[in-house]
Amino acid sequence: MSMFNNRLSVVAIAFVSLLSSCEKVVTDDIFMDDEGMEMEDGVTVRFRSITPDNISAGLHPMNTVTRTDEPLRLEDVCKRLTVAVFDESGTKIRTVTQKSDDKTFGSVAMTLPAATYRFVFIAESGEGNPTVTSPEYIKFKDNKLTDTFYCCQDINLVDNAESDIVLRRATAMFRLVVNDATPETVKAMKFYYTGGSSTLDAVTGYGCVNSRQTEYRTVDASAHTAGSVYEVYTFPHDDGRPLSMTISATDAPTSSATVLYMREMVDVPVERNVITSYSGNFFSYGEDNAQGLGVKVYDQWTVREYEY
Repeated sequence: MSMFNNRLSVVAIAFVSLLSSCEKVVTDDIFMDDEGMEMEDGVTVRFRSITPDNISAGLHPMNTVTRTDEPLRLEDVCKRLTVAVFDESGTKIRTVTQKSDDKTFGSVAMTLPAATYRFVFIAESGEGNPTVTSPEYIKFKDNKLTDTFYCCQDINLVDNAESDIVLRRATAMFRLVVNDATPETVKAMKFYYTGGSSTLDAVTGYGCVNSRQTEYRTVDASAHTAGSVYEVYTFPHDDGRPLSMTISATDAPTSSATVLYMREMVDVPVERNVITSYSGNFFSYGEDNAQGLGVKVYDQWTVREYEY
C-alpha cells in the first residue's frame, strides 16, 4: 500500500442541532488514540470538538433559559467520550475512550488503512465507559443512564475530505416535581419503570431492548422543608410506546428498603430530546392536585408538564 499523506479533518460538534460554531486552533501534539501508535501506511483521521457558541447557558433543564456569548466546552455537556470504529465487515477495530479531566478530552486521532469505516460516538456521564458491542447495541455501566449524545456515521478515508459529526441527544427525561415537603422518614425516591430501554442502537438513535429500569435518588435535607425535583432517563423506542412508572418513597436507597409512600403513573409519554415533567403533591392531596397538561420549551429540551 502506498503512503497516504492526506489528512481527514472531522469535526465533532458537542451538542444537538447546533450548526454555527467558533473554530479553535488544533495542534498536532494533542491527539492520541488508545493504542498510542500510528501506522506507516494509512490515512490519519483527526476528530476534534468545536465548542459551540450562542447557546443556552443553563445546561441543566431546570435553569432559567438565557443566552450567552461564552462558548461551551465538551466537558460542560458530558464526562465521558467513547469512539468506536468498525470496518466494512462490521468488525470493531478500534475503541478510544476519554474522560473530561483528560488533557486531550474531545480531541482524537488515529491512522487507519484507506477504506470506509463506521464511526460511533457516544458522549455521556456514567460511572464507567459504555460497552459498544456493535453500532446497534450499546450498553452502559450497570444499565444506569445519564444524558447521552450519539452519532453513527460512515466515513470514507480514501479521499481527502472533511465531514462534520453532529452529536444528537438520544435520551428522554422523566422529571418528578414534588411540590410538598418530604417527610423526615423518607431518605430516597425509587423509580421503577418499563417501556423504555437502557441499551442504545446508535444507527437508529432509539432504544433496542425492553428494559426494566430502576433508579434511586437520595433525598436532600432541603426537601424536608420545601419542594424537590428528581430526574431519570431512558432511551425511547421507535414505536413511541409510553412508560409505566412506579415511584416509591423509601427509608433508604436500597432494594431492601421499606416503602413509605408510592405513586403509579401509566402511559407516561417519552420522546428523544423531550422532558416529561409531572408535578404535584406527592405526600399529600389537595384541591390543586387535579390532572392537567402544560408545555414549556427550553433550549435543547422540550418540556411537557403534567400534574399528578
